[in-house]
Amino acid sequence: MGRTDLRPDITKEVLEEYIRKGYSQNRIAITLGTTQSTIFNKLKKYGLQVQKTRPSNYDEKALIKQLQNGWTTEQIARYFGVCTGTVGSWISKNKLGKYRKASPKKFDTKLCNTCIYGTGKKTDMDRCNYLSITGHSRNKGQPEDGCSKYAKGRKIRGRKELYNL
Repeated sequence: MGRTDLRPDITKEVLEEYIRKGYSQNRIAITLGTTQSTIFNKLKKYGLQVQKTRPSNYDEKALIKQLQNGWTTEQIARYFGVCTGTVGSWISKNKLGKYRKASPKKFDTKLCNTCIYGTGKKTDMDRCNYLSITGHSRNKGQPEDGCSKYAKGRKIRGRKELYNL
């Protein structure tokens, strides 16, 4: 038992006319006062397809190079002018995950809770107060993959308190 066709007025000829005009499924649906899924089903029933509304920005060589250079999905999306979901689809459909640069291991920030320089805040960016207290970075320009200044004790609130220890 099939479904009743609620829109018999949407014929193959009507759809072909809109396709010739370059309309997308969504635009045809709005013009005819129906849903995109109805248009999709009608196109499928009649063996028709609409033209892609815009060409793809996909460039596999550029994407592989960016993955190898450690670019984030957000950075790649901005470069191509697409959303992050599109980049994720490109990577999974074309099996490009193997080119992604391994992310460095993060420093165990649990120690920050007991460090005299810790702020007690939950976000990684706000956990350490060493720079604001001492006036220089804790790793002297080295990558922040670990803390070289951990000191267990009562939290220091400012520079004056540091010198009064």
